[in-house]
Amino acid sequence: MYSPLRIVAVFCYLAGNVVADTASDLAGALAQYPSLSTLRQLVNQEPKLINTLFGNNKNFTVLAPSNEAFTQYTADNHRQLADVGAELLSNTLSYHILAGGLPYARFDSLGARGLTVPTLLTGELYNNRSAGVSLAASFGPGASGQVVLIQKNATDGYVQVQASQQQHVNLTGLDKQWSGGYIHMVDKIFDLPKNCTKTMEDTDGLGTLYNALEDSGAYGPIDTMANVTCLGPNDEAFNEAGNPQQRFNTSETNWMIRSHVIREPLYPDQIQNGMVLQTLRNTTINITVNGDHIFFNNARVQNTALTNNGVIYVLDKILARDPVPVQSGDPTSTSPSPSPTNEAAKPSASKHLSLAFILGGMFALL
Repeated sequence: MYSPLRIVAVFCYLAGNVVADTASDLAGALAQYPSLSTLRQLVNQEPKLINTLFGNNKNFTVLAPSNEAFTQYTADNHRQLADVGAELLSNTLSYHILAGGLPYARFDSLGARGLTVPTLLTGELYNNRSAGVSLAASFGPGASGQVVLIQKNATDGYVQVQASQQQHVNLTGLDKQWSGGYIHMVDKIFDLPKNCTKTMEDTDGLGTLYNALEDSGAYGPIDTMANVTCLGPNDEAFNEAGNPQQRFNTSETNWMIRSHVIREPLYPDQIQNGMVLQTLRNTTINITVNGDHIFFNNARVQNTALTNNGVIYVLDKILARDPVPVQSGDPTSTSPSPSPTNEAAKPSASKHLSLAFILGGMFALL
């Protein structure tokens, strides 16, 4: 019979071999591609980290940054990825590992709204959200990590990965299979997700909304709340509604937030025509899908941005004054939603009102 110390020694020996085998397998697979030599060198330097990331599961897709991606990262951050420290390195690599073995054919046939795929990036700082029923059904227990959106560009046919904020990264399908799953190549290293207001600051077209949140100090709830979909009217929407330089107060901005936040992360491929959603203010939002276009009430989605706690949809309008607060036990208390086409054709009744009145008064009257 083996002594407890002998058993521990055997376990440590086997664990060490797993580390070596996992890192060796991945490094060997990467060795076939000269353009992935920098990543291969990093894998060889960090065998224990590689084993920790992959664990015992053997069904992943590695989105391997190219040599050029590492060079660009160094230029942008004034240091190499290998020098950022163990925690940041682990989180960054985790965000490049998809929780599922996905061949390139799965991406090449994507529609306009793409595919939401969970990664191995966890921890509240970068992943203040849960998987949800849809992702769990598609990817199983490994669906709990932060997501990326994989889309096929309708114009040029390239497959792109949308990581944090609005970062779009080109994906080259290698379909390289190794003991851990698949390997494909990407041309940038992913930025890690940020909270809602920091994401708005980095997102094209949301400058007015971001400034309002900063000026009022009303950003706390959406930055700390888990599992949200934020609907952000763009700068043009505020220009149409009134004076974008008008300063917000906290009360007015809170009305804005509560009318434009949904308590679940709803990604583009999960949206269905006819869905009815409820906001933090207990008003309803009706979704219309018209071809490749998505409407929240009368507002059309312009683009999306990922946050650490969900997703932001950039809208071309402030939401229409259609929904009214839903009374408990009274399902008839909401009025029908105007169609996007009819609403878009109407002149804006609030065009000459101040922005503060729009946000404080109009939403109070919804």
